[in-house]
Amino acid sequence: MFGSVFGLLSAITGFALFDLHIWQSLLLYTGSGILISALSLTLLFVRGGFATQSLTMDKHPTASA
Repeated sequence: MFGSVFGLLSAITGFALFDLHIWQSLLLYTGSGILISALSLTLLFVRGGFATQSLTMDKHPTASA
């Protein structure tokens, strides 16, 4: 009787720790993926903003000349 109760408790504990490990790794990968996506989108917007500013600055002297 003691062996079956101990086996059941160890199985539940092992599953809980394994499940916790899976969730932690999923959260870590999801969080890092979101961070990398946000940084790359910010970089694209910043580079796009600078590109449009340089284009509009180049157009002004030629339009006024």
